[in-house]
Amino acid sequence: MGRQVAKRVTKKYNCTMAELYIGLETIWHSQKEHEIVFENESTLYVPGMWSLRLAEIENARKMPDGQARGVQSEVLRIEMIEKMYDAAVKWNWLKSYIRGAFEGEYYKPRIEEAGKGYYFNATRKNWGDLRLLLQSGRNFILKHGAVLKNDGGMPAGFPAKFEAVANEFEDLCSRFMKARQDAEEQTDEKVSANNLIFEDGKVMMRDAKRIFRKKAAVRNRFVWKRVLGLIRSGE
Repeated sequence: MGRQVAKRVTKKYNCTMAELYIGLETIWHSQKEHEIVFENESTLYVPGMWSLRLAEIENARKMPDGQARGVQSEVLRIEMIEKMYDAAVKWNWLKSYIRGAFEGEYYKPRIEEAGKGYYFNATRKNWGDLRLLLQSGRNFILKHGAVLKNDGGMPAGFPAKFEAVANEFEDLCSRFMKARQDAEEQTDEKVSANNLIFEDGKVMMRDAKRIFRKKAAVRNRFVWKRVLGLIRSGE
């Protein structure tokens, strides 16, 4: 038997989150008004249940929304783009030192060794290629530092500056990926919380339809489609 792979949480409610919270609050306020009737019909309903359910709805509402969940990765991406330009400048300086140190037919294999093949995608926000470009540059400086200084004109402080840019980008990239993964987890947590409060509301509405089967006006207060209609009407 194959291993079961967990799937992302999907929402079980047929409305927006704003409608979900307002709609559920509405039906639980209705339950509050008729809680004695509910308690007489089922021992599953206890005094103040509506208060507990309203608190759960409020807790779900307070969980970060999509914009709040994604803001960290969005900010880090802006910083990564800025660092991408800085890295491109540093690599092009390295390129100039390589051109001075390795003339003629030796230039092509050496610039390729320094990561030229990654440059195009690296400067177009391909973070994987940018990391490879910087790593290739690091390796090249470490291996050919002496000739770059003696024949290519590379300043003594350049390797440290190149290393600093590479380290800064590595840190940004790691934080960016973590922020994106954290946002996905938070999304699943919020959807799970929303699903739970909706399921509790559905159970209560199902019971209400039986309890108030002979009182149409009261029964209608617990019909989800009707409650959504009132919310969407804007009246």
